Amino acid sequence: MAKRTNKKTTKPVRPQLGDGVEILNAGSVLEDPITSTLETNYMPYAMSVIVSRALPEIDGFKPAHRKLLYTMYKMGLLTGARTKSANIVGATMKLGLAWDLSDTFNGLMMIPNLIGVLVLSGTVVDITRNYFDRRVKGKDIEPMWSAFLEYQKQEEAEAAAEEAELEKAANE
Repeated sequence: MAKRTNKKTTKPVRPQLGDGVEILNAGSVLEDPITSTLETNYMPYAMSVIVSRALPEIDGFKPAHRKLLYTMYKMGLLTGARTKSANIVGATMKLGLAWDLSDTFNGLMMIPNLIGVLVLSGTVVDITRNYFDRRVKGKDIEPMWSAFLEYQKQEEAEAAAEEAELEKAANE
């Protein structure tokens, strides 16, 4: 596609959706079972929530601690003045809509987390049991990569290919 130029300058103009730009698979519905979607997306999502909300940053504070310290700073309490903790909490709640909305949405993230735990709990138990049977108890059984047969076969094929590559490299 040729680049369009503006009449006043020779800089390329960014294409707009009406300019023959095509979005692949736009409007198509992809059928995917909820369990496979959760298996694929749950761990990265959970880790991002843990890293962003539960683990302290480089300064050692979580977002809630930082919010309280900011309020105490604005109230002049970091220089030694004293007040009741209820006053600090009340002043923290006045920080505005952005804090309230972020706390609300972070609280609502509990719902997909609970759904993911409930949906995947049986699968996680089965895979963990298989792992311990193989690694700890020393049973000679096939590894369980997934509760779904199609994914299990795919993982087994990939593992066999990796093993063949390692053997080929070792023989050279």
